[in-house]
Amino acid sequence: MRISNLAGHKGLADLEELALSCYSEQSGQILLEAISCYSAGSYRAAITMSWVAVVYDIVEKCRQMAIAGHGGAKKTIDEFEARQALLENQSDLGAIKKSLDFERNALRFAKDELQLLDQTQFSDLERLHIDRNKCAHPSYQKIDQIFQPNAELARLHIRNLVDHLLRHPPIQGRFILERVKANINSEHFPTDKDGVANALLISGLVRPSQSVIRDLCHFCLTGLLEAGKRYDWNTRSKLMAVLGHLKTIEPNLLDEIIPEIFNRLVHAKSDEEILQTTITTLQYETLVDCLDDHNIGRMRSLVRRSSIAEETYLFDLSLMRPCVAEAAKRKFQYADVADLVSFLEWDTMFGYDDSYTPPTAIGNRMASIFGSANSWENANDIFEKMLLPYLKALSGNFLISLLGDSLQQKGDLVGSFALEKLCKAIKSKEDIDFDALTEALERMDQEEVATMIQSLQ
Repeated sequence: MRISNLAGHKGLADLEELALSCYSEQSGQILLEAISCYSAGSYRAAITMSWVAVVYDIVEKCRQMAIAGHGGAKKTIDEFEARQALLENQSDLGAIKKSLDFERNALRFAKDELQLLDQTQFSDLERLHIDRNKCAHPSYQKIDQIFQPNAELARLHIRNLVDHLLRHPPIQGRFILERVKANINSEHFPTDKDGVANALLISGLVRPSQSVIRDLCHFCLTGLLEAGKRYDWNTRSKLMAVLGHLKTIEPNLLDEIIPEIFNRLVHAKSDEEILQTTITTLQYETLVDCLDDHNIGRMRSLVRRSSIAEETYLFDLSLMRPCVAEAAKRKFQYADVADLVSFLEWDTMFGYDDSYTPPTAIGNRMASIFGSANSWENANDIFEKMLLPYLKALSGNFLISLLGDSLQQKGDLVGSFALEKLCKAIKSKEDIDFDALTEALERMDQEEVATMIQSLQ
């Protein structure tokens, strides 16, 4: 029966669309017979033919997965085809029994071995199997109580059959997971949004089940933490891109799965591993937002116990993440010149030209140390170590702020070579409003410094 002939029947338009969505043409043809029975009011026949479509579809997908290299599928198909040859002799009772056993266990095989179904899908199709037996085997009920399914039940089974099985490609579960993992591990796997979506589609990741999404999330998050140990930026970029794509498929599910898996992975990290885990985590806002209170507490404790000079990158990242920023800021309140030099060296290593402004916590501590110099010699020494190597990178606005904040500390700066050099550095910067600067210094009762600034123009 042609699909177009069904469109005229009331309530069959959506069934026509279901038939068109079948992945296998053969399964679709059998489904058409079920829909034809449904349209004629033969609901027992519709349910029976729906089950036939299930078995045919599982066999067809198993055959295609065997061709693609699935070991379990190949073994099953070889045995199935051997039985088919024996069934030509109807007296081979052993082959008949094994064929019936295969059909009886087809759904569990599709769920457990081929991973074509999750538990919910398996349960829905198992109800179809039970109802099919009631329809096709009179001995399943009393002779005076014939099973009479209504239209709604037959329609439900047809829809579940298509939604759960017939419309999907023959690659799911562990098989597709291993295939996707292999492609992600390739050096040529893309990192851009469109490239990742296309690569995963080619790998067979079409409407993946929740179990596949969960396993793939675990793979990506585990890989991220491992790649963090090696500072393998390319691998991390790929894995974050894959997680981003999965979130477009199942956004609500990913909002639950990623925090659950990631926090479990972080919980398992030892004290020796938590440093690198924290550094990797703080690089990605997506991962930071997943952290539970326990893991945030561990990371705050790590920041409090770590040395700024030895773990500069940790502190650079911590200042950018609110969950640990306060711990880092408190640490900088007690930082010494060596700590600040390490931070500035790290933060300017990629080069700046009159544009670098340190984070507020660092700037405040620099002003506190420089402004508290107890002698000209001390001021000069601090300047040589903490400021001179970075004057080219530091912005004019920051230097002006540093000058003002330092003078408020009431240390022994005025008259030192350090203060004069700082003023000269400010003079060398572009776009400085010297009139506003001198007025501000005069308001601070720093006329001597204001006069020095004017003399340098």
